[in-house]
Formats: sequence, C-alpha cells, structure tokens
Amino acid sequence: DAHEMRNVTLIGLVSKVYDTITFERDDGTTGKVKSMELEDDTGAIRLTLWNEDTEIDVKKGDILKIIGGNIEFDDYSGTNYRVNTNWNTKLIINPPIDQEMKDKLNEVGKYLKPMKINDLNKIEDDGEEVDIIGRVVNLYEPNEFQRDDGTTGMVRTAEIADDSGMVRVSLWDNKAEHQMKEGDALKIENARTRLGDYQVDLSVGKTSRLIEPTEEEIKDLPSLKDVESMIYQSKKIKELAEGDRDVSIFGRVLSMGEPTQFTKSDGSAGIVRSMEIADDTGVVRASLWDDQANTSFKEGEAVKIDNPRVNMRNDRVELSVGRTTIITKPAEDETSVPSLDEIEGKLYPSKNIGDIEEGNQSIKVTGEVVDIRGNKILFEMCPNCNKRVNWAEDGYICDICGEKIEKPNMLMIISLMLEDDTGTISITFFRKAAEEILGMTTTEAEEIIATTGDEGSLEEKVGDLVGRQITVIADASFDEYNEEVRLNARKMVDVKL
Repeated sequence: DAHEMRNVTLIGLVSKVYDTITFERDDGTTGKVKSMELEDDTGAIRLTLWNEDTEIDVKKGDILKIIGGNIEFDDYSGTNYRVNTNWNTKLIINPPIDQEMKDKLNEVGKYLKPMKINDLNKIEDDGEEVDIIGRVVNLYEPNEFQRDDGTTGMVRTAEIADDSGMVRVSLWDNKAEHQMKEGDALKIENARTRLGDYQVDLSVGKTSRLIEPTEEEIKDLPSLKDVESMIYQSKKIKELAEGDRDVSIFGRVLSMGEPTQFTKSDGSAGIVRSMEIADDTGVVRASLWDDQANTSFKEGEAVKIDNPRVNMRNDRVELSVGRTTIITKPAEDETSVPSLDEIEGKLYPSKNIGDIEEGNQSIKVTGEVVDIRGNKILFEMCPNCNKRVNWAEDGYICDICGEKIEKPNMLMIISLMLEDDTGTISITFFRKAAEEILGMTTTEAEEIIATTGDEGSLEEKVGDLVGRQITVIADASFDEYNEEVRLNARKMVDVKL
C-alpha cells in the first residue's frame, strides 16, 4: 500500500541487509548510506539509512519500527518505493508489539534461512540474491586488474562448502580483503548468482555481507576435514587417470626442481617448477605454475595436493598444479604416508646391469664409472622452446623459433659408462642429476668456463668420476643411433670413492 508520504510510521520484518557504502559528497566530505528491505504480509519496501543511522545493529529477521520516515518513489529500488530516514527519524529494533502482528511478521520471515549450497544449481537466473553458510575449503591469492575506466580493482576466489556441496565465490574489491582462512565458517548475505556452463557461481560485491555465523547457525556444519572428504576423492598415485577431477593425493616429495621462467603465448612472463611425488604405489610428476612455483618442499617431506588437473603426457599421467589447486603439508591426523625409505624400497627395484631391459622404469642401479663420454658438459638452449641453439656468425640462433637468442639458457649433461660384474651400460645425467654427480651447479660451471675462457676447463673434474662407485635411480630406453639400451639418470642416491 506504499505511496509517497512524509513523516510516516512503519513496522516490518527486516528481510535484507546490505553492506554500508561510503561515498564522497560534492563538498569533499564523506557520507555513508545503507539499504535494507522490510516486509510484512502486504508487501516489501526498501529502507535507506544515512550517515549515523547506518551504524544501527540490525540483522535479517529482526522486527524494525520506523518513526518519522519519508516514503518516496524510487524506480531502482526493486519495490518501486523506498523509505528515507532523516535527522529526526527514530529506529526501534524489535519493539514491543501485539502477538497477532508478531505472528504475522514471523510467518513472513520463515523463508529467510540461508540456502543449501547444492540448491544453488536449481536457480535459473543470473543476478539472484542468495544467502549461504559454509566453510572455507580453498582460498586463493587476490589478483589485481585494470577496469575499463583505468582504475585498479581486486578479486579473490574462495570455495565454500556445506554438507550438500561446494560453490566458487568471487570476492570483489574490499571484500577481497576480508580476513579469513581455510577452515573458517562464513555466512554470506546478498551474494549474486552467476550462471556458468555446468554450475552456478557466486559474486560478492559492495552490498554483499560477509558475517561470522552464530554457534546455532553452524551447529550442523561439517568440519573442514569432513567437508574435504565429501568433496575430494582420495586416490593413490597408481589409481590416477587422465581427466580425474576433485581428487586428493597424499605422498612424499622425491625431487624438487628449480623454477624456470618462460614466455606465454600472450607475451607475458610465466614460471613453472617441476616436482616428483611418490606414495607406496607409484611416482607422478607435477608441474607447479606461476604463483604455485613459489611453493617449496624438502625432499622426503609429506605433501597433500587437492584438485590438481590430471593430464597424460608421453603415455604417463602428470599433475598440473595451478591457481585452482591447493598444495599443502598434510595434518598429522589426515593420513598415514609411508616413510621415504619405505616408498623407495617399493618403487625402485634394484637391478644388475646385465639384467636391464628396454622400458625398465625407476630402477636402482649400482656400478663403477669406467669411462666418460664426451668432453662438453654445458649446452646452449633456447629460453623459449628449450631446444638446442646453434652458433651463427653473430650470435646464437634457434632453428625452432627462428629467432636470434641473446642469452641462451645452459643445460648440463654428463654421459658416463657404468660397469658391474654383469656388464656395462651408458648412462646420461641431465640438469639436477648432472649437478649432483659433479658436485657443482650449472651456474658455478658457467662461471669457471667464463673465467678460464676454456670449455675444457672442467674436463679434469668430470674425469675424477672415473673409478667411483655410484648408485642411481634411472629409466632404461633403446638408443636407436647406437643400437643399445642406455640409462637416463633420474636421481642420484650415492657416490663413493
């Protein structure tokens, strides 16, 4: 029954509370505005509070009495009219009212409960305002972006779950700065739905509210551990298959590579880091991209990876750890990860050289170094495609990229002959494995060559390996050029004089 009136008294149930917005007036001073919606059994109306009135502690479900408000037409309110407060408006929260009115208003408020997260998928329209209560499962780092008007914005993604499902939430600008951590319970009011191809996401903007829920509201909310067990399927490495989604892997770090920079297709800089993870069923390589490449674990440390992309590369399963993946150290009570010695004992069967066959993977081989293959151990590589570059008249050229390379990356490669009582075999060490057996980093080797001006200056140090007994983890493959089975070293285990 609303129409334009002045100095009116209204009583209604608070059905929506929007966050306070701060603005700058024409005279340079700061003002505040806050909106709510009131309902009774006849309809709904928007309430606008200004300045000091915005600090009133009112919640959804409260009954609010307004004395001295002005009803004005407002085409943007969603209810066609709004109540404006002024300097002499009086606001009373949960005033004494007769039982009949209280019963009517409580009946109106029955629908105000937050939605179950799984029910969001029943919504068919973009921009619907919803409330949820859930637990923060995954929380990603904020990202800045440039708006069309040149100003800087910020967005942060979180994944929130209850006992029915999980939803991706985008937190915009000041909401991205809200203090929370994984495992926290969170109530979100006035989030807006965004319809995707397969699911509904939520957008939390300036009028949405992030609230710490009451004990009563979260009494049935599962713990983080229980939520994760519902969302993520724990899998052994051997059970992983291409395209797996929502999986969780526990293991130990076998190796951790150094971060490598590269240029993306859009010209921006990227970074990737490789690591190997193992459990008692197998080994898997994981690529950590961009911010995830800053993650650092020591060899032998337990690791937990939630929601990686599972890809197939060179007939092997690999993990891609990007911004939607969480990689952490597991809690002590989450799972029992075998020790590194136990894992290596199962994964790396020992083999005599004479018993090695093409296709043997992750075998442990012990033998004496009896010869060095080649004098050159540092090779120039293209920083874009990681292929060998060639020296031309005025610099290095990458035949793959077709570009001149000002400063190539250096790759250390050491080839040896290994012998035991059963036979001999060629073995090649690349990158970190080469650095381990030489006892020198690629950078240190570069500096020695730069100082001496002689690529053969490391020949004596490489030659010192002859006569030493080494134990390595390696893969066996057939070398068609030399028509022999040879080893590619994956990891040094031991070097003895």
